[in-house]
Amino acid sequence: MSLTLVTAPTYEPVSVDELKTHLRISHVDEDPYLYLLVRVAREEVEKFTRRKLISQTWDWRMDAFPCEFRVPYAPLQSVTSITYTATDGTATVLSSSVYDVDAYTSPGRIVEAYGQAWPSTRDVINAVTVRFVCGYGNPLAVPKSLRQAVRMIAGHFYENREDTADGVVHVVPKASEHLMWNYRAGM
Repeated sequence: MSLTLVTAPTYEPVSVDELKTHLRISHVDEDPYLYLLVRVAREEVEKFTRRKLISQTWDWRMDAFPCEFRVPYAPLQSVTSITYTATDGTATVLSSSVYDVDAYTSPGRIVEAYGQAWPSTRDVINAVTVRFVCGYGNPLAVPKSLRQAVRMIAGHFYENREDTADGVVHVVPKASEHLMWNYRAGM
């Protein structure tokens, strides 16, 4: 199984101005650095929760059709397409009438529609590709706890720019982890 980001988020769940308010910063000198910290913090929250915060598109490749697809990132918004390498070697788009998408569970699922069956594929690496969109959508749709975790982690990275200072190891605070636990998606 491999995952490739096709379309990255076009904005972050927390703006630089929101982070500056959180950190009580009034100057603009470090705005590019603060934007980087927000992005890194979002990625940390996404890694911990197995969720994507802002809409993004991914390609998920596997060698064959499983009985049921359990989409690796929540929340699933939609499945754009499923393509596969047919037994004759041609790349084929699977009709959406062959499968049902469950975007209500976490993680989302893709299953055969009633009375349908997955087609046979050529026995090659990455024979099946699922293109899907995941994430909460825009920043205001992201749960407040996760947005606060992004602010806290970015703030921690701002205050602690190195792994250690004066021999003290700086770890990400447990309070931000506590905010994320209820949103951790199963796999």
